[in-house]
Amino acid sequence: MSLRDESPTTRGADERATIDARSSRRIRAALGGLVCLGVLGASVAHAAIAPRWLGFTFGADIPRGDLSKYVHTGTYLGGTGAYPLTPHMAVGIDIASHFWGDDKGTPLIPPPLSAVIIDSSIRMDEYSLAGLYLPLETNDRWIPYGRLAPGYYRLIGKVNTTSGDLKQAFDCFGLAVGAGVVYRLNGRFGVSADATYRHVWGREGLEFDPQDTTVGLGLLIGFAQ
Repeated sequence: MSLRDESPTTRGADERATIDARSSRRIRAALGGLVCLGVLGASVAHAAIAPRWLGFTFGADIPRGDLSKYVHTGTYLGGTGAYPLTPHMAVGIDIASHFWGDDKGTPLIPPPLSAVIIDSSIRMDEYSLAGLYLPLETNDRWIPYGRLAPGYYRLIGKVNTTSGDLKQAFDCFGLAVGAGVVYRLNGRFGVSADATYRHVWGREGLEFDPQDTTVGLGLLIGFAQ
């Protein structure tokens, strides 16, 4: 049968079927959009679990490996920050200086043979601009997290001798791995405690890979609500 031979009833049924199909697709699309918006809204509301902070950190710095042959336990002082990307992941920034003095009689920079060592020290500046914080789901006050942060490190050795002062810097890359916990004092302030291990790969002129472990506290401000 050709299209010319179709009855008005048949054509009307086909048109209604086409309209019903289009309506069904539109309804499914609308429902899908509502589901997506609901999931997005729930994620945004749930994202408060991930920490958002700026603050200061400080604590003890324990040398490891070959670094412990040169220095005793020192201190570190720095700044930290984190911004949530998902409920269980935040990107972080860590900038700190690590100080070790009171060497063990083996300075990082060998002085002239005729010189007498007065004192020596080692400082390591840390610049980690793309660290990942992985907070765990918990209540509103306690936020435990893991930390994985590649970074740039500048190791600086200094020796004071009777023949003058010697200073040398080594530019290196390293990786920090640690864990900690944030405690919210209220909606805006908090404190943190963490332990972090760092492995820095030595560059040319540095005969070992510096390693250390820090244990410290932090004073934080600016939490996500």
